[in-house]
Amino acid sequence: MKNLIAKALLPVAATLATMGGAGDAHAWLKFKNSTNTTVNIAHAYDSVNTAGCGFFDACESADAKEKYRVHYWWVLAPGAESTVLGDDYNNALNQFYAFDVDSKLFWNGGGTTFRITYKAGSHCGNVDHGLQVGDVDLTFRKLNTSRCCGLSCIGFSEPSDKRIELTL
Repeated sequence: MKNLIAKALLPVAATLATMGGAGDAHAWLKFKNSTNTTVNIAHAYDSVNTAGCGFFDACESADAKEKYRVHYWWVLAPGAESTVLGDDYNNALNQFYAFDVDSKLFWNGGGTTFRITYKAGSHCGNVDHGLQVGDVDLTFRKLNTSRCCGLSCIGFSEPSDKRIELTL
């Protein structure tokens, strides 16, 4: 009986291994600075977290804005690249805000406004996290407006990893 069950499950296991991209599986969100000046980047994401799928960002809330985990600041020299999310890009709604050190170039707008500080940090949405005088409200730019999890990702148009190139 055990051999019968094992033989019946073998095609299912093979299919799942193929769908999972066995081999060079990876999932991430990276930013590349293709400008001639240093760029600062903040990233916000709201992840899917269900049984057997997604990842936990520790920002569960009934308020949509509070569900976002906000990380800041990555400082990228010209030509540099950095990973801002090491989990599957498709399992989260992603937004970012970026500006150059001369405050002449901005990549922002159209997304959620988060209150953050110019010191490196991380917090959930706009919850009280010891903000100080001089902190600012910044409107992020949406990277994706839909997300998937597990088998719902089959046929999803976005790749599981993403590189955003900041250019002039």
